[in-house]
Amino acid sequence: MFDGSSYGIGATNDKFSIQSISKVFTFTLALEHYGKELYKRVGHEPSGNPFNSLVQLEYENGIPRNPFINAGAIVTADSLVSIYKENTFNHILDFIRKVANDDSIIYDKEIFQSESEHGFRNFALINMIKSYNNIHNKIDDVINTYFKQCSIMMSPSQLAKSMLFLANHGINPLTNEVIITESKAKRINSLMLTCGHYDASGDFAYKVGLPGKSGVGGGIVAIVPKKMAICVYSPKLNTQGNSLIGTKIEFHNFYIQRKKMIKKFLFTVFLGLSAFANSLTVGSNLPTLTIKDQFEKDHVVDVKTKTIIFSATKEESATIKDFLATKDKDYLTNNNIAYVADITGMPSLISKFFALPKMRDYTFSILLIDEDNKALFPVEKDKISIITLENSKITNIKFIKTTEELAATFK
Repeated sequence: MFDGSSYGIGATNDKFSIQSISKVFTFTLALEHYGKELYKRVGHEPSGNPFNSLVQLEYENGIPRNPFINAGAIVTADSLVSIYKENTFNHILDFIRKVANDDSIIYDKEIFQSESEHGFRNFALINMIKSYNNIHNKIDDVINTYFKQCSIMMSPSQLAKSMLFLANHGINPLTNEVIITESKAKRINSLMLTCGHYDASGDFAYKVGLPGKSGVGGGIVAIVPKKMAICVYSPKLNTQGNSLIGTKIEFHNFYIQRKKMIKKFLFTVFLGLSAFANSLTVGSNLPTLTIKDQFEKDHVVDVKTKTIIFSATKEESATIKDFLATKDKDYLTNNNIAYVADITGMPSLISKFFALPKMRDYTFSILLIDEDNKALFPVEKDKISIITLENSKITNIKFIKTTEELAATFK
């Protein structure tokens, strides 16, 4: 996340070779230096073919379709060798350490050695490209740089952090350092969307709709613009060379998220035409609402309800939790108080596996509104809303911030 917080499930700190995910970093470096001139040597179109195809490369005279297939990444590596010479790999590694804000990142020498001994298809690619005069440096220097970058070891946590600058239009949100211009960041994201998953890129773009990049090491990164970066890891691959389980997880969760976004948009349009276009105000009547709590139990907010405590942020919820910790478990029920919270902005994975399980440890019920009801509740930035009712009619609304203010309100 942009504020430095992170959420993980499973072995999020276990390291693996990032393989083709490294192509995002080398393309960023090359694009920053060469700009549009880079496209004379490597294109920006989806390939529709396997990532190591020789046929397409020959058909297109040694100009790779995009920088995320092997041939394109090899040309990108060559372009960097022209700049940094024998220090090229060290420069790539230093760049990754910078964007990940982590100096512990290294490459695995055994994996590099294995790539060097068995990467026959990549040797064939670079020799074919060289025959078309699109490799400008010594083959060994370029291919060794390429094999080393693929052998870099990172964890899902490190990879997610390293992609934040692309989610934030080229600026690392953790350090506020400008890594690349906004326009170039958008170019990189667009290529990740259309070319980031080899010949399965179209399917990923259609079902998930987010910029992403996979690697045969089993990792997948994805960008949620202006929100966050995500990484999943599972080593078994599908026929396209993408993580089998990782792809299913991202397809499922983001397909569901997209449907929720569409629903949200349509309901917003509906609200604009309805009587509830604005949040409730003093003198208005609260309609009877049925809202599920963290235990999936239905609660009715109706004429019996005297007060609603409403929170819309994690910080507000923590303040309310501290207040209720001083009360007995039936305090809300005995005083006809409904505690309502809005967690609709939370990613589904985080709410399902972290927020809701934590809420189920509480002794009190939290009524969790959905997209259809959130517009009803008045909010003020970083403050808890206290709504007082009499026979469903709102008699008072005030906004408070501290536990002490809550205690004074319910003295």
